Amino acid sequence: MKEVLDTIDSAIKRLVSPTAMLVAAALLTRGLDKPGSNTFVIHGLIFLLVVYAFGYLAFSAAVAIKEFDELGLRFWQKGVFGLSFMLLYLVLFVAAIYFGLGKIA
Repeated sequence: MKEVLDTIDSAIKRLVSPTAMLVAAALLTRGLDKPGSNTFVIHGLIFLLVVYAFGYLAFSAAVAIKEFDELGLRFWQKGVFGLSFMLLYLVLFVAAIYFGLGKIA
């Protein structure tokens, strides 16, 4: 059981990077209406940050699921832990983005 909790704990810690990338992309949108700003560069940076954030998020979740497989859990246990982990991961990610952008605005 400790290994399962360690896997979930390390995956939650990996939420910091994609959340920071999305908050940075949101901050970049504030520069779009400034006179003299290069909108192509800003849109390009926003696109890169969003793609890297979701890519990092997907790879992080894949690593956690692979660690669940290596723990030798039964099929139904992997299903329960995997589903609860993905729901927790999604809720924490959305909450971090919501509160992070709320503090900036």
